[in-house]
Amino acid sequence: MKILIVEDNVWLAEELNAWLSDEGYTVLGIADSGKKALEMVEKDVPDLMIVDIGLKGRMNGISLMKNVLNQHDVGHIYLSGNIKENLDWLKQTNPQVIVDKLPDMSKKVFLNQVDFALHKFNEEKLADQDSYVVDDSLFIFDSKTNKDIRIPLKDICWFEAAGPRTIIKTKKEGDVSFEKMGDNLFKQSKKGCIEKEHIICLNLNGILKKLSLPNIKRVNRRYAVNLDNVTAYLRGDKTLEVCGIPLKSPLGNYCPNIWKHFNLLCANRKKNN
Repeated sequence: MKILIVEDNVWLAEELNAWLSDEGYTVLGIADSGKKALEMVEKDVPDLMIVDIGLKGRMNGISLMKNVLNQHDVGHIYLSGNIKENLDWLKQTNPQVIVDKLPDMSKKVFLNQVDFALHKFNEEKLADQDSYVVDDSLFIFDSKTNKDIRIPLKDICWFEAAGPRTIIKTKKEGDVSFEKMGDNLFKQSKKGCIEKEHIICLNLNGILKKLSLPNIKRVNRRYAVNLDNVTAYLRGDKTLEVCGIPLKSPLGNYCPNIWKHFNLLCANRKKNN
């Protein structure tokens, strides 16, 4: 794995270089500015960049990564001396890991974070390749079952954020079959609801941006819902009911016009009926 270090603190940069080299990683070099980093990336694109957000000069670490990601698919770790104050800023480019620049940074902890970042980046690349829409179906690689899955769009209830992954909740009417379990025990066939969860190795922002489905709307940090399957608004909890199931989080500011969408859909349903 090829790694580029972008850090203007010479002592820290050399220490990270030594740690990575000892672990067997190929360190392409150390850049002490955004400009130098861009020049090095153009010569040899790394698998992972370790970037100090507080680079001196015109280009800070986040501006650098925006430039790099416009041209190349590269994993990145941010180094920050104050994660809490910079967290929203740091999230702009969806880094795989954010590392706190502590004076007593541990070699073992740092290398574990590098390993995790590379693993997460590879998962995201696979998910990006293995999720797409054809006609009226979503095709994904489900990491929960390790299978390629086709999901009819009409069956999707919602997408739920789960850190670096996304849970897709589906629900549809179907025949539930039952078998004879013993001499005096039978399961009867009946109509029922089949509920399933699928897990995709791509965060919620990533999957929504990639698929760009018009009727899937983000309603808060946790959920993006299929407006076609919204069944009610629960006033007391200030949340939605989708496919008869209440969401676990109240509405946020992601979709301020959700009622315009919902009322329009209700009107169309009445016309069709």
